[in-house]
Amino acid sequence: MRRSAFSAFVLVLLAACGSAAPADQPISRDRFLDAWTDLRSEQLRNPRADDLAARMDEILRAHDVSPADLLDFIDAHAGDIHFLTQLWKDAAERLGQDTLGILD
Repeated sequence: MRRSAFSAFVLVLLAACGSAAPADQPISRDRFLDAWTDLRSEQLRNPRADDLAARMDEILRAHDVSPADLLDFIDAHAGDIHFLTQLWKDAAERLGQDTLGILD
């Protein structure tokens, strides 16, 4: 349930952002976490901001990633629940809150 809710969040978040050509290889775990946590932080700080989509585009450009890069990373690791569980725990810790309800 949490995984599908989070996946839905990622898809909605990425749909709001501009797109770029997908990479041949998935981005690194650290690059994904850096970009994703910055995107999530921005959404948490300014959930109703009129310029949220533009801010998210700026964040993606700053990390030199596209929405497709983030989706490719998730797709590449979709079969490894232990990897994804640890990834989301690390993301929650970086955010300083358990927004996903998965921290021990």
